[in-house]
Amino acid sequence: MRACSLTSIVGILSRHLLTSFLLPFSYLIGGLIAIWLVVDLANYLNDFLEAHVPISGIVNLYWRQLPSVLVQMLPVSLLLALLYSIIRLAQANELLAMSGSGVSLASILAPFLGCGLALSAVVALLNYKLAPQAEGAKGRLVAELTNGRDGDGRLKLDRYDYVVGHLYANRRDARLWYIQRFSKRSQDPLKGVQITQLDADGTVVGKFDTPSATYDPVTHLWRLEKPRIVRLDKAGDLISERFPAEELINDWSETPSRIGAATMQAQYLSVPELQFYLAENADSPDSLLAPFRTALQDHFALPFLCVLLVLVAAPLSMSHARRGVIAGVAAAILIFFAYFFLNRLFLALGQGARISPFWAAWTQILLLLAAGLVLLRRRSLHHDRLFTSWRGLRHFFVG
Repeated sequence: MRACSLTSIVGILSRHLLTSFLLPFSYLIGGLIAIWLVVDLANYLNDFLEAHVPISGIVNLYWRQLPSVLVQMLPVSLLLALLYSIIRLAQANELLAMSGSGVSLASILAPFLGCGLALSAVVALLNYKLAPQAEGAKGRLVAELTNGRDGDGRLKLDRYDYVVGHLYANRRDARLWYIQRFSKRSQDPLKGVQITQLDADGTVVGKFDTPSATYDPVTHLWRLEKPRIVRLDKAGDLISERFPAEELINDWSETPSRIGAATMQAQYLSVPELQFYLAENADSPDSLLAPFRTALQDHFALPFLCVLLVLVAAPLSMSHARRGVIAGVAAAILIFFAYFFLNRLFLALGQGARISPFWAAWTQILLLLAAGLVLLRRRSLHHDRLFTSWRGLRHFFVG
């Protein structure tokens, strides 16, 4: 009977704790999105007005950007809402009353950890595909709406839809491609293509020059229109030269997708796109693949930030003394900024092939996990003065 009563009390307290967190969290996430919307809209408002962009176009633009914004704002909103709700509960002596009634620390933290896990799942879902694509597509969407032009009169939209003067090296088959212009968003023919064939020693043994090259994804066939085909010997002397009306080649491994993948930026690629790029360019040097491998690991590591912030911030802010509350909140915020500093540092090292992509993305996550577990243990032992005195600091780090 007593156990049943305690269970019902814990259920009521869990709903109360959940409500105390969700209300400030909803205000914070809504406020941060509103601030972002106002600031960003102010940057483009004149361009939108000059181009007579309809309201529906603007709404569509910012709706498509929302996944990227949520991935950035959810951890911040979680941390601030968690600190606010726990501080308010501590100041009202509700946490003290719960502990005195026999409610365990795990039961108190369970609603907050549940919210952290739910938000981690949301971040993982958005960060898998929608968020990176939204961040990378913003420039193109703005250019499409405003129909803006560069200083030379060229449409800005062309910068996102076409690649000009692209050089691609197929190290596996020893071929070097130069394309004057090709589309990134359609299967249009590649224009102004020059292909150089090398042998195992790196000597040029053939050249293909064509004004237009088309690839058939069904038959895996390259079609070169009116090409100039040259064969050379080891000394570089001409063996043969042909000018056929059309040349069909079915033994080249290159595809337009593989050639175009080399123009992609790692931070704007989704998980499937990163996996495709790494598979298509597996023969490239590690220094060229490092940014893409690091970005892929970061996509998997980032979602854990939300639940780990609960592990760190909740124990720090659960203090019954005013001085302890202020110190705990300051420590939580400092740990949060330290995480982002380390995140930028290790990701830069990973992108530069200085450290392994795995450690570049996961080191700061593992450090945050270790800090959260230590803080939980200290809180479970009722060490209330973790950061409010030199004695507390020494006891935290030394024991």
